[in-house]
Amino acid sequence: MSEEGGQGLIHLASRTATFRLQFIQRFLTGPADLTWREVASCIFKREPLVHGARLDVCSGATPGLSAALCRTRTLTLQQLVDNTGPALADAQAVSSLLNIQSTRGAQRVLQLWRQRLSGKERSLLLDYSTGTVPDSKDPFPEVHISPLFGELEGPLLRDERQISLHTANKKVLYKYCVKVINKRNLCNRAPTAWASKMTGNGPDPQWRLLYKPPLKKKTADLQ
Repeated sequence: MSEEGGQGLIHLASRTATFRLQFIQRFLTGPADLTWREVASCIFKREPLVHGARLDVCSGATPGLSAALCRTRTLTLQQLVDNTGPALADAQAVSSLLNIQSTRGAQRVLQLWRQRLSGKERSLLLDYSTGTVPDSKDPFPEVHISPLFGELEGPLLRDERQISLHTANKKVLYKYCVKVINKRNLCNRAPTAWASKMTGNGPDPQWRLLYKPPLKKKTADLQ
């Protein structure tokens, strides 16, 4: 951020985070005929059940579950719902699908998956099973975001206003990403090192004060 130092250099981690936010922004608020939205939607729908994902319940309490999921290639929530129903309560179906001998063990696995889903998510699964499908033409609800600094504070971490993800431009998103990613380094840091060297009651020091304005050449000087 050249207006607050940094010499106009790009912070790569913040730029990457900005690109990701812009992708989400485009996906949610872009035009209806966005060509890659259908492909992205298919990817998002396939929430994984393994490899440390949010719905990965494989642990010491569920021995053999990871191997069973991989062996039967039941790797996504969509596959699980298609085979066991949207309520995730059919222990017999899970036992048959994953070849789990214990019905109690199948019930335990289903309970863990239900606990990982929020009440709203479980409700959406049930609605989807009855044919209630969201209209792709409906606008996505407006989302507001703001940087979270916690207890950290300082001149460079002054409270920033909430911004709308629908309308924020890339410069604003990048500025917020820089501050959030570097918040510990910016905490209680002065905006400029010259503030302690230039005393007075005037405005904060600015680089342009060190330079003379360019000379205006008169017509007579050119003759």
